[in-house]
Amino acid sequence: MPEGRARISGNIDEMNQGPATQTLADLYASHRGKVSDKWTIYLKVYEELFRPYRASKLRLLEIGIQNGGSLEIWSRYFESAAVLVGCDINVACTQLRYDDPRVHVVVGDANTDHAERAIAVYAERFDLIIDDGSHRSSDIIRSFVRYFPRLEQGGIFVVEDLHCSYWQEFEGGLVDPWSSVSFLKRLADVINHEHWGKPYRRAEVLRSFESRYGAALDEESLAQIHSIEFYNSVCVIRKRAREDNELGPRVVVGTDAITAAQLMAQHGALAVADAQNANAWSVLPPLPEDELLELRSRQKDWLQTEAELRVELEQLDARVGTKDQQLNHCQQELQLTQQQLRTTQTLVEECNGQLVALKDEVRAIRASASWRVTLPMRKLADFLRRG
Repeated sequence: MPEGRARISGNIDEMNQGPATQTLADLYASHRGKVSDKWTIYLKVYEELFRPYRASKLRLLEIGIQNGGSLEIWSRYFESAAVLVGCDINVACTQLRYDDPRVHVVVGDANTDHAERAIAVYAERFDLIIDDGSHRSSDIIRSFVRYFPRLEQGGIFVVEDLHCSYWQEFEGGLVDPWSSVSFLKRLADVINHEHWGKPYRRAEVLRSFESRYGAALDEESLAQIHSIEFYNSVCVIRKRAREDNELGPRVVVGTDAITAAQLMAQHGALAVADAQNANAWSVLPPLPEDELLELRSRQKDWLQTEAELRVELEQLDARVGTKDQQLNHCQQELQLTQQQLRTTQTLVEECNGQLVALKDEVRAIRASASWRVTLPMRKLADFLRRG
């Protein structure tokens, strides 16, 4: 058992024997020094979480200290603490000064190797780590990946202000699959790794976060995640040795069973996950978020194609409209031509009728006696006309 874990566990057992002290809410109510900013529910949750550590030689790291007031309050709350380290990216924090020699400030980006080395100067490992930094999802996930290995066995890692995980300006959203809350939810699957029914490493369910943020925890660190607790805007991750996080043998006690009597024979049995090879929801890859990203990418292409088709359809509609106008014009001309044709046909019929009548008259005249009598005279007149 690591020394730090033994130290904390011993103090937890003797918690009720320690001196009476003010609650965290009392300390905030009476504080007059450097400004500290916490939500009301945090004070209630932290009192419950931190009370067992008050008499221990705690090593605390707080990422994001702003005006530095929280470090003053932590030094009063954890009276037996060994070291209290605050880290902030704001260069103005170089002006912070503390009378308590246990309090130290590192100015820099906590997610850089330089800042981590500067923090490790004061303590290689910590019993309590509080992330109150930028609240951006990328920073929260990278900080957890970077500093969880520095958390002592039996220690707790606290992430504050997770309400920001639901806001776009902090790289989040209600169903954003790469938000800090989505990452922390996925850690619940890591805890239940032995029941997956597939031979995947724990890190497989965090692969998309590794790809997006370039941060990954090794299998041993993931195996030491003992529990995940969510409060309003706060998540608490507890760390214990791998063997403390396994389901362990089945415990069946008693002698009388009115149902399922066969359970009595299961005492001491280990849980063996049923193979989930035929379970489509247990097959990786892809992870749901990667599949969603692919579907959204396709949807974007579909929407673009739809927009292009709509433009093309509008152009075709315009062309059809033009053709409809031309067709209407042709139909009007055809109707006019057909009307003129009917009129012409009527005239032709009238002319044919007149021609037939004239032919009949001519035949009648030629058949008459006067036509025959006057024939020599007509021929003479025609001769004289030509001569």
